[in-house]
Amino acid sequence: MEATSRNVKFTFFDNRTYEYIRGFERKLGQAQKYSGNPVLTPELPNEFKRAHYYGTALYDEDEQLYKTWYSSHFYGAAIGESDPKAYSYLNYAYSSDGIHFIKPQLDVVPGTNIVLDNEERTHGPSVILDSEEPNPKQRFKLAMSPYTKHCSIFIYASPDGIHWKPMFDKPVLEVESDCHTGFYRDPASGAYRLSFRMRCPDRRVWVAESQDLLHWTKPVLALEPDQIDSCFTQFYGMQMTPYGPLTIGLISMYDTYDFITDPNFNKMAGTMDVQLAYSRDGFGWHRCKQGEKVISLGVEGEWDSTCIMPSSTIIYRPDAMKLYYSAVPFDHSGFSRIPYDEIDKECIGLAELRPDAFVYLQADQDECELLTRPFAIEHGDLYLNAAAASGVVKVEICDTEGRALKGFSFDDHIPFTGDSTAARVEWKGNPDISSFTHQVIRLKLRASNAKVYSIFFPHGEDIKAYWRFKEVSCLNPLKYDIS
Repeated sequence: MEATSRNVKFTFFDNRTYEYIRGFERKLGQAQKYSGNPVLTPELPNEFKRAHYYGTALYDEDEQLYKTWYSSHFYGAAIGESDPKAYSYLNYAYSSDGIHFIKPQLDVVPGTNIVLDNEERTHGPSVILDSEEPNPKQRFKLAMSPYTKHCSIFIYASPDGIHWKPMFDKPVLEVESDCHTGFYRDPASGAYRLSFRMRCPDRRVWVAESQDLLHWTKPVLALEPDQIDSCFTQFYGMQMTPYGPLTIGLISMYDTYDFITDPNFNKMAGTMDVQLAYSRDGFGWHRCKQGEKVISLGVEGEWDSTCIMPSSTIIYRPDAMKLYYSAVPFDHSGFSRIPYDEIDKECIGLAELRPDAFVYLQADQDECELLTRPFAIEHGDLYLNAAAASGVVKVEICDTEGRALKGFSFDDHIPFTGDSTAARVEWKGNPDISSFTHQVIRLKLRASNAKVYSIFFPHGEDIKAYWRFKEVSCLNPLKYDIS
């Protein structure tokens, strides 16, 4: 599997790697929507006014292309997606810039961009590009839960993301997962993980794991609404993407209406938005700034004002973290309630976060300070991802008792006053950074009028590949932090 990164990074999801954090306010990153949204609209006959993320957007490094798979559904005379009279397809498009998408004419259904025809009854698909797969015929993999197969989860494989075949002649998980399936491969262990529902419409997040895609662990209830959430809140599903040693979850939050508006047990009416979660093992999940949206709903009347659903994968590029999403300006019940001739189109948009900006620390005018737990490194080059154009960030290297090492104090530090995702930390006189390697140290940081996104020791790795990193162990540093 992927070699363990040597890039040691401090992020701000929680307090695990810190002795204290004083004065800072922990903030959730707010993804900025592309001004030209939507980037993909349904225009073809097979799209039925829906470009829907039950689907995936990813970046293919080998081909230098953004690729997206999106669902289209048509109910017509049907009463819903499970009705045999309904139609559903999986469609494909690609782009060189992530903005202008081409819908190719393919040979699966000649003259269309369909990659799974109606007989497959596409429902809840997620695609991964499996870079560690030795069989070129299985480079792409897809997990979904077809309605005509009781929403059990099936796995498909493809050499090109266009021509798909089932990997097995039976479901890999006999569940009733009426949602967008989450699917990824853990880069450290090589294990595949799925997120799904166990029953319909039990809107909570369950997770299972497999080494071979056929044999899966017993599903674990990984995330559900808690006492802080409203009684109206349900989790429609969660999409998962590796991020260093963490996994990021994009929760599809479903805020249902009260029982006067919708008295039914299955609660088909409500709005949807996207909130953030994270995990260190794929099973134990934590919410990030619970209740806050990482992708906000648009204002009333805009195309993305009422229901937003994320792509199954966050795309990491050197300049930004890209979050594709589909959206509509009506509530969840609209697909079956509004006549087809009157319904608005479901389109796909793009929102972006600064690198490492899932969660960050904000300092106001008063000086704020943090101190890390003890750790050890092998190379002393240190970088900041911070915005301090109107403020300042200062760094000190300390011993385990918090005393500054000679030459690396706050007084010696050359203050950072710019805006950079990778600014090299420097001290006056250019002291020898090897003097504090292979020993137990701490890092102390002070800031005012600044936002701090991450602090990292890249150990010679590409500083633009911010999504590849490891955390300090918070154990015996000389045993666990260095080779």
